[in-house]
Amino acid sequence: HPPIDSVALNVNESRIGTPSRGGFGGLCRDHEGQFLFGFYDFLGEASVLHTEILALLHDLRLCWDKGF
Repeated sequence: HPPIDSVALNVNESRIGTPSRGGFGGLCRDHEGQFLFGFYDFLGEASVLHTEILALLHDLRLCWDKGF
């Protein structure tokens, strides 16, 4: 669990096919491990690095917008 007054953000990306199509999803939990929200998105054609960076950026924006 994260420290009190913190949240844990877990993300995972996935790609399939040639050319690769990517997507990502994850969840956010509070310091007690309670589920706060989940998310997913489809990116279309993307490299592994591109998918990972966009997933992280998207998910950090969600946390920011929700006041975390």
